[in-house]
Amino acid sequence: MLQFLCGTYILLGLTWFQVFKGPPLYAAGIETTVFGIHWLAMGLSRIRGGSIVPNGYMCIPFFLVSLLGLIVFFNAGDMPVALLFVGLMTVYFCEFFYCFDFMMPLSRKALGIAHIVTGLLLMYLTYGIVLNLALGWHIDI
Repeated sequence: MLQFLCGTYILLGLTWFQVFKGPPLYAAGIETTVFGIHWLAMGLSRIRGGSIVPNGYMCIPFFLVSLLGLIVFFNAGDMPVALLFVGLMTVYFCEFFYCFDFMMPLSRKALGIAHIVTGLLLMYLTYGIVLNLALGWHIDI
């Protein structure tokens, strides 16, 4: 839910209030909103005990959304964020096979590793941004 709110905040800041500048921010706003809606729907489905098979089918468009993020941020020269989208692509690729019980032991382990590596990269980016902005550090992200 918070990702949806953050994405909406970015898009409103870009379009209505024009307080943010930079074309890559449009991709950040749209992708954050889209991922927020998807993960909210996945969470609600799992809370209700729903099947994971529809999530397997949703891996295809979200793999493509992640590819879009990779293309935008790679071309904008923001390699750490582009790598984050590579991680998301890997997560969705592995989750596709996991949701359909294909090569179960391997796909389960691959999905776990993809989650861990992508999560660590996300934490690196989070720490870098917070420490750079809050304390004036100069961590190269």
